Amino acid sequence: MDKDKSEIDEIKHFFQKITDFKKSGVGYISATELAELEMRINQWPKEWGNNLEVIIYGSFMPPPTELQFDTLGITVYPEQLKNFCIKSAPCALKTKVEVHEKNVDSFIDAIRRIGILLGTSKLTVWGNTCCGWWCWLLHNVVCLDRIEPFPSGDIKQPIDHIIKLNNSVRQKIEAALYWITYSNSPLTHYRNDVLIVYSAYWNAFECLVDAINISLPRKNVSKNEKKRQINNYIKSHSGEYTLDDIQKLYRIVDPGFVAKASHALRVCFGKNADKCITQFFENKNGKNFYDIRNKIDHGDIDAYHYKDLALITEKQYKLLVVVWYMFRYIIPPLCYPEISSTTT
Repeated sequence: MDKDKSEIDEIKHFFQKITDFKKSGVGYISATELAELEMRINQWPKEWGNNLEVIIYGSFMPPPTELQFDTLGITVYPEQLKNFCIKSAPCALKTKVEVHEKNVDSFIDAIRRIGILLGTSKLTVWGNTCCGWWCWLLHNVVCLDRIEPFPSGDIKQPIDHIIKLNNSVRQKIEAALYWITYSNSPLTHYRNDVLIVYSAYWNAFECLVDAINISLPRKNVSKNEKKRQINNYIKSHSGEYTLDDIQKLYRIVDPGFVAKASHALRVCFGKNADKCITQFFENKNGKNFYDIRNKIDHGDIDAYHYKDLALITEKQYKLLVVVWYMFRYIIPPLCYPEISSTTT
């Protein structure tokens, strides 16, 4: 009974944490991610003491003796582990990372130091080794979220449709298919790969934007029409211009990718497109989909800060929904339910 009560209390605490995070302004997916991480940290095994135990793995040979990296507080043990869950790794080694406290901040600090160790080791061999790390508190066993029957006959019509597309459109669709397949492979199924998965879905989105613009090009705006739009904007905005105003004026002169993407979203989503475009490009909080993509590419997002990563996970889910329904527009035989709004 005591064990059952403890489990019930833990579940109640978990959902209370979700509620608390949601009250702080984050979405449900972000709140769940953050609450789950806290719950996992609270399950810190007693035998670990003041160390985080991880396994580093990759295409390297075990060291002849124990390695100590004092400035990082990391010890790597020479014994090669057997039956490690990532079967493709030729070598897996037990590693201990010193922590000051058993909490989320200390956990994040520890994995930063693991990142320094693995990244630096990769630099010394010109990137010729594969390497990664695994921890029970974060990763569990490598597996997929759901096991589904292989669709077999359900995908024959979509495949036939793809094969019949003209070469330029088909090339973009094949590229998009590559990115959505890569984004959910077993080795990108860890939370610390959130940035990679988000980037993969964004790459698929850009490929689909190109495919739609090839098959249904948008109308070019004349110079006179651009002048008219600029004059109208200036008349409607008195006083000093903000950087946001300058950016919007520049988009009138050179619409670039934003215009192509907006056209593709309007083609695919009709009346829901304006809300979608706003969330992709126009939100002023610096966290629209395009901003996140640029911040990932330019190193402006902390790859080890799980609160930031949880927010990106929230956006990633919405990006996934948009990408899936763009696929359905281009490949009509694909079957999955309708949605009332693309980014609710």
